[in-house]
Amino acid sequence: MLCGQCLGTELPFQLSVAPFRYVAPLPQMIHQFKYHRRMVPGRVLATLLVRKLRSRYANDVLPHVIVPVPLAWPRLIWRGYNQAGLLASWVGKELKLPIAHSLVRRKRGAAPQTGLDAAARERNLRGAFHLAGAEVPRSVAIIDDVMTTGSTFRELARLLRDGGVEVVHCWALARTDPHA
Repeated sequence: MLCGQCLGTELPFQLSVAPFRYVAPLPQMIHQFKYHRRMVPGRVLATLLVRKLRSRYANDVLPHVIVPVPLAWPRLIWRGYNQAGLLASWVGKELKLPIAHSLVRRKRGAAPQTGLDAAARERNLRGAFHLAGAEVPRSVAIIDDVMTTGSTFRELARLLRDGGVEVVHCWALARTDPHA
């Protein structure tokens, strides 16, 4: 379902799937996975996302590849892993989809999105990514842990579409209430 704001906006992606609202206990589970190297909450949520995706795509074709949202290298070094990359690996294995880890790269770091409003998030990410893969697939699913304002997904979807990808879907574990 689309809200009034989304109905009036042309989105660069065709579908988004997020099985959960970002309310307790999801923030705590995702935080443990993302910042404290607790893999169990991440695996549990990835398994539940796979269930939702199997149901959603029961009569539809899955995208050809999964593209994890890339982290800036300083954050990757500090954290030790990219949570979106791990999600992509787990989900891809279950759905038998390849992961295009290097299709999209960060051109530059960006300030953390946490605490920024929608307009600041859009500005923060403008030009932060670039296509690094020579061959672009026809259809892609971008994956991340949380969809907040959707600015990361929109920026990546625009880049992928401009690069020749025809169909972009967005997958996340949880979605915040955009009007909260």
